[in-house]
Amino acid sequence: MRIDQPDIRRHRTRLARACVLGSAAIALALTATGCGPDENSSATPSPSAPVVVTSTVTESETAPGTTGPTEVDSAAPVNPGTPVNTVTASATPKAPSGADAFTGAWVGHTRDMNLNADGTGDMSVSIGAADGEKWTLTWSADSSGATMTLGEQISKHGEGLGDNSMHAGAVYHGVLVKDSQAVTYMQMAGFTAAGHSLPWCNQDQYGYSRECGA
Repeated sequence: MRIDQPDIRRHRTRLARACVLGSAAIALALTATGCGPDENSSATPSPSAPVVVTSTVTESETAPGTTGPTEVDSAAPVNPGTPVNTVTASATPKAPSGADAFTGAWVGHTRDMNLNADGTGDMSVSIGAADGEKWTLTWSADSSGATMTLGEQISKHGEGLGDNSMHAGAVYHGVLVKDSQAVTYMQMAGFTAAGHSLPWCNQDQYGYSRECGA
């Protein structure tokens, strides 16, 4: 079969157009699917480049205080051996003991007493507003309570107590007790020859008890 030269040229032209159209279609398809070449990437990708995959998992239980599941980044490093710092507060504060349990300012109706940390102090007791006395004292504490010993008279107003219940060398012994409301106060025995006792309250350390008067 004899083919003329013009027919050969037309056939080659059609083949060239078909190749061009086919290449364009392939390029368009690759571009649409994200497979086409990136003008900023290398012409020859490295087959050994590492692939990093970061996944996100969801805990099966809802975290306290939240209303839905909590997302956790599985790429974050987890060290199960890391200790958790916790602070545990004592449910019952340690009560003062020894001299610390008695140190401070003590008060009651028409009376006040200061027991200093160095073992010195003073005591003032009045009968109403007109009569009363104030004395220095020394004191110490042990497992049985606190012992106060009067030293010198600091002041006296009116007739004083009038019964010599406060005098140099007078010794009183105090113990800590609790009232019906569980408030701690000190009951001082030996204040008078008749064995009367006086209640004293340390408001700073224990609060105020009704036993100590108005």
